[in-house]
Amino acid sequence: MSYRAKLALINSGIWIVMFVFFSISFFSSTYPEVLPLSNYRTTTVILFAIPSITNMIILFFQLKHEKTDERNKKIESISSSVAAITLMSIVFIASMTLHIVYNGTGFVPSSWLWYVGFGAVFITFIVLNLSYVIVSLKGTGYES
Repeated sequence: MSYRAKLALINSGIWIVMFVFFSISFFSSTYPEVLPLSNYRTTTVILFAIPSITNMIILFFQLKHEKTDERNKKIESISSSVAAITLMSIVFIASMTLHIVYNGTGFVPSSWLWYVGFGAVFITFIVLNLSYVIVSLKGTGYES
């Protein structure tokens, strides 16, 4: 496994853990005794900042350690395509689900839109990093 793939695996693990904490924070926000930070918006900012800063640090080490070649660009291209398609699918499915569930009431609670928006970003970074690992292990045709 290449250095970039290892960093992508670490990065996806961090995004997964933070997404789990984000979901727990969101769904338990009505029970303040379960989670000390009952304001899920404040918790979201904290949980989103941790992997974002980690992502920047990982990118710094990645660019410092390895140079980008055609193979890495091909892997990044495939991974970005997979992440974009996943993001579009998630947003579409979530939007249609919310439409079906709240069709009779005439409005969708803003907290669900908050969750879908941030959840889509979390899942996009997870899919982007995991697809990089999978594609780099599978190969792209540039190998000798």
